[in-house]
Amino acid sequence: ILGVVISPIVARLMGKYDARILAFIGLVGMAVVMGWRAMFTPQISFGSMVPVQLAQGAFMPLFFIPLMSIALGDIKQHEMAGASGLLTFARILAGAVAASIVTTMWENEATHMRATIVGGLDNGGASAMDAMTANGMGHAQAATALDAMIHGQAVMLATNQMFAIMAPAVLCASALLFFTHKPA
Repeated sequence: ILGVVISPIVARLMGKYDARILAFIGLVGMAVVMGWRAMFTPQISFGSMVPVQLAQGAFMPLFFIPLMSIALGDIKQHEMAGASGLLTFARILAGAVAASIVTTMWENEATHMRATIVGGLDNGGASAMDAMTANGMGHAQAATALDAMIHGQAVMLATNQMFAIMAPAVLCASALLFFTHKPA
């Protein structure tokens, strides 16, 4: 929602400020949001996620619009269609490759976290199973509930780990903006 509202504001700011500074602010803001997301727990409420999503929406146009301006800034008018198409292709391809890498890392981390959690259980979770069966669950039902709890915790820990890795990576990448030319 905020991305739609902020986009025209960013377009106006582009005429007043260096696009590299706006993109830098956007990337730093995204890194902060990623750091914020790295602290989520499985019990997070919808209301607690809303400010994070709104902040992310606010920072997206702050880096996306200026980066497109920087990338296409020196292109001649008659080459703009081809350059824009090539940039779109490169952006989509890079996004797909990055999504594949992050998804693989995330899944591997979830598997590792699951093994760590299960390894930390006493007797394979016997006391947890005993507590659940003592409260009326059948053995199969208790095993399914314990498995679901372990899976949820493992996925949440893996998600937090991915955001904890991405936040400083985006922060470091934001400094690279100042090695680009100043847009006209």
